[in-house]
Amino acid sequence: MPPKRHYRVPGGARLSDDMAVTLVYGGPLAAAFRDGREPPIEAQREAWARHRASLMKPEVHDLPPGCRPAGFWLFDLHIDPPPDRWATEIPELIERGLIDAAEAARIEAGYQQLAARHPVHEAVGTYKLPEDSWTLRRRLEEARCAAAWHAWQGRERQAASWAAFAEEIQGALRGLDTE
Repeated sequence: MPPKRHYRVPGGARLSDDMAVTLVYGGPLAAAFRDGREPPIEAQREAWARHRASLMKPEVHDLPPGCRPAGFWLFDLHIDPPPDRWATEIPELIERGLIDAAEAARIEAGYQQLAARHPVHEAVGTYKLPEDSWTLRRRLEEARCAAAWHAWQGRERQAASWAAFAEEIQGALRGLDTE
């Protein structure tokens, strides 16, 4: 039997790879990287409590700015299932006041539609929207996130433009639902 692999977290603590992947990535993504089954929820809760401080450090995992480990959403905020990507995580973090100035700068550097200097979204009514509902739903999440972000940053013009784009996408989705 091969030896159990362990994920090293700062401070010398040890955490199995399967548990670390589960606590950081969660859901289907974690399932793709785990060697075995998902650890029981109580074991996850205990491991999160023990290793939370290390797992929350961005340098320990490769989550993009504005994203938190799955364990944070499950055990700290009690959101199940956890948001699954930046465009759904960032609005939740804004709503709870959990983004500081340093992280906001990293977020704006990482997502051009959230950047202060990104031109106001002018494609409303002229942009050829994708025709599949999966892509439209993803674009809707991104437009809503951009609207929330710019409103939070006090950029009302950009926020209104992104909100209008979200409405356009919502209309396209309604059109697909009636076909």
